[in-house]
Amino acid sequence: MAGHVPSELGSLPQLKYLQVISLPEPNYLHLYDNVPTRTIPSSLGSLSNLERLFLDDSSLTGTIPSSLGSLSNLEWLGIHDNELTGNAEFLCSLPNRNTFRVDNNKEKVECSCCFEPP
Repeated sequence: MAGHVPSELGSLPQLKYLQVISLPEPNYLHLYDNVPTRTIPSSLGSLSNLERLFLDDSSLTGTIPSSLGSLSNLEWLGIHDNELTGNAEFLCSLPNRNTFRVDNNKEKVECSCCFEPP
């Protein structure tokens, strides 16, 4: 493994699952049911190589930060089954999007390009 494991991980006593692929800058981040904050950190928008981001079923609240609209390599996004609200149409301009899920949140998150299962 290249890079280092951040010491901040030690301050996450409730961490159940963490999968990071390709350090030092991950291209795959899966924190299912493990996000250490109750909101999506806008700093995730600075992970320019990120291709897959999964924050589903993590009790997240608030809105989806517009900084995620700068993730030009993002192909897969799972932020469903949370308590999110608002508009995420900015995700539709991402050139490499494949499957984006924002369904089953507190309110319907507006995103015309996002997948909604039947």
